[in-house]
Amino acid sequence: MQEVMTVVASGQSGAGVTSDVPRAFPWPGLAFIPVRDAPRVDWALAWRTGDNNPLTRAFTQAATETAPPSSTTPSGG
Repeated sequence: MQEVMTVVASGQSGAGVTSDVPRAFPWPGLAFIPVRDAPRVDWALAWRTGDNNPLTRAFTQAATETAPPSSTTPSGG
């Protein structure tokens, strides 16, 4: 996200971000305008294919176990 905010702050681009970004990444000089009628945003985890890092496995397992029943099962890894 730092890279996205840097590009936006430089004036090279704009970006669509989720509503939590202004709290998580306060950035002087940027305006965050809520889009009130936009559809809900679904999140997904991403990691490198074949990543055998035990922290990655533990995180994805914890996320999968705590996900709501309607969530999809992760693929890959």
